[in-house]
Amino acid sequence: MCVISIFDYAQFFGIMILFFVVLYAAYFVSKNLGKWQKNQASSANMNIMEVLSVGPQKTLQLVRIGNKYLLISVTKERINNICEINEKDLIIQDTKDLKIPFETLIEKLKNKRNKNESIGKEQTNKILRKEQNDNSEK
Repeated sequence: MCVISIFDYAQFFGIMILFFVVLYAAYFVSKNLGKWQKNQASSANMNIMEVLSVGPQKTLQLVRIGNKYLLISVTKERINNICEINEKDLIIQDTKDLKIPFETLIEKLKNKRNKNESIGKEQTNKILRKEQNDNSEK
């Protein structure tokens, strides 16, 4: 005969509460860690302007240090300075002006999807009409 005591229930609920506390702590840390890293990654004198992935764990990065721009390669093992780039050779865009409201992006995606669906329907109708014409000629 199996007897479950109040101690067993208390232990179970204690473990469940501990689980949710750890889960919330992990969520809180991961949410704020990104903000903290972003603040640490850029400063008044150093900033990563662009990053281009060229392979697994391999990137080219355009870095601004003071008023100099450097192109560096970053891999798992090392960081190499490739060259210095003149500011006049760069196209620098202010990313604050590039921010698009989320609603606008969703509308663009919906319109694109509707356009693709209508193109697909038109192509299907053309194929069906062609098959009907071929069948009627036979």
